[in-house]
Amino acid sequence: MDGIYAISLLRLFPMCGCISSCLSTGEAAKDRAGLIAEGALVDALKAGRPGFAAVDVFEDEPVVGAAYPLLKMDNAVCTPHLGYVEQDSYEAYYGDAVEQIVAYAQGKPINVVNPEALEKN
Repeated sequence: MDGIYAISLLRLFPMCGCISSCLSTGEAAKDRAGLIAEGALVDALKAGRPGFAAVDVFEDEPVVGAAYPLLKMDNAVCTPHLGYVEQDSYEAYYGDAVEQIVAYAQGKPINVVNPEALEKN
């Protein structure tokens, strides 16, 4: 099989009871690192299968210093768990939040999920 394949551990959640139990305890993000045996990804990358990996969850967090083996590999990108963050998204998120706060302060709330709560005041 040649080409690029993305394998998300999130797709494994419904297939494994132990992974699903991580979700129910709220520990899913950090526990995802434990789904791969420690050192297995480094060994696989050194062997060339997979040829590249991008990770944002680690066995021991936070990763401090450059001792973590994946940080030294040319075929791995390591980001903190907020690696998805980019300026345009945050401007949109905060813009929406500020707009909703201003509307509420003006007595004209918008995007209210539970309008019955407003009637109690």
